Amino acid sequence: MDSMSSLYIVLLSFLLLCVVSAYVIASLDRETNYSQLKLALNINFFLYAIRFVFAESREMDIILFSLKVVPLYYLSNFFLDNRLKYYRKRISIFFVLGLVAGGILYLFNTKIMYYTLPIALGSFSPGIYALYFYGKRLTNLENIFYFGIFSVAAIVTLSFCLSYEVPGSAVWGWSAGVLTFISIMMGVLVKTLSKKVEGDHKLQEELKLINAIYKSVIHDTSNDLNFLSLSLARALRDESLSYVKRAYDRLRELIKFKEEMRKQFDGQDNYYELNPVDVFKCAISRYEEGFHEKNVQFITTAPIKKEEISLPISKESLVNSVLGNLLSNALKFTDSGLKVYFSMVIDHHFIYFSIIDSGQGIPEDIVKSVQSFSKVRSSAGTNKETGSGMGLSIICYIVNRIGGEVQFYRLERGTKVVVKIPYTKSLSNRPIDDLEQGDFISARY
Repeated sequence: MDSMSSLYIVLLSFLLLCVVSAYVIASLDRETNYSQLKLALNINFFLYAIRFVFAESREMDIILFSLKVVPLYYLSNFFLDNRLKYYRKRISIFFVLGLVAGGILYLFNTKIMYYTLPIALGSFSPGIYALYFYGKRLTNLENIFYFGIFSVAAIVTLSFCLSYEVPGSAVWGWSAGVLTFISIMMGVLVKTLSKKVEGDHKLQEELKLINAIYKSVIHDTSNDLNFLSLSLARALRDESLSYVKRAYDRLRELIKFKEEMRKQFDGQDNYYELNPVDVFKCAISRYEEGFHEKNVQFITTAPIKKEEISLPISKESLVNSVLGNLLSNALKFTDSGLKVYFSMVIDHHFIYFSIIDSGQGIPEDIVKSVQSFSKVRSSAGTNKETGSGMGLSIICYIVNRIGGEVQFYRLERGTKVVVKIPYTKSLSNRPIDDLEQGDFISARY
């Protein structure tokens, strides 16, 4: 038995081992679809086996070699997560053009290394797209590894053109073929481990999400429950149905808020047609009594325009979980007789809510800690008010989740918090900088 026959047997044996390994992996990891990988390895095995039988026929060997485009397509599509289905027509055209060009050169009796080159390029067309895809994304080790796999496969494919012309190139080509399939199986291992790590990360995010829902609902319903208790107590004391009606209205709002919180965290993209001015006024009405009782001046500024925009957050969540937490914090840390500024500005892409208090200013370590929802920081207010310490974290979590941003600025006296939320419907054809002074309304409470 010569060295070439030995290499054929080694390659076929290793390919069979790869096929068996793919079926074993697929049986263990039932969440991933390995059908394309198994199909690619099976077709490759039979193509190499047939080539081994017809090794003496050069033309048959070339034809069988060109058919490797089929297993390469399935293999590339497996690693590319089924992206090649969008380029199937282009790949087919490129493959046919390679065959036609090779056939024409063959008819003109050119050297085999010349007329097999377009055939080799055509058969490697799925791999060319894989090289292009991973070549543009060489920012992490996983993509670099996949790029290396298809680079070796490209070298093996192109070496076929030299197999009948350059002495020893065939031996090197078949040896590189074994290396290619070793790399492929290592790539399968990397892909499987990567999906496991990604799955673990998603599980952690889900647990964090459940924690967020629990904390948000508990935190943001406490004020409403206190209001219900106070209203019912006043109703019993004064025998006035007006307090019962106020408690009933707040209870309905509370129930709706809990429903909207569930939608907000269900993982779907929910958009709501809202009037931002109405949202702004609703937040003011919820907390103006608290500012009055503490004798804190509440100064507000907002556009007069009353046009609806599409926001990725419900009115209940925006008022209770975002603006409510901002206003209660500002009130909590502002001394009696001082001021709190609440404003809203809208440009062509975002709506901005800004709150400036007159407190001592938020420490830098608290700004960093609230970005992580798992951390809780609580401080007593100027009138010894207490809280859960979760308000700012809830704001950051919700706003970041809908593609917005929360910015904190420590001023010489107080803290400025700006909440930036995207919207999808243009409010006006005029830039915000061109709005006249009369387009805004200011108020003091």
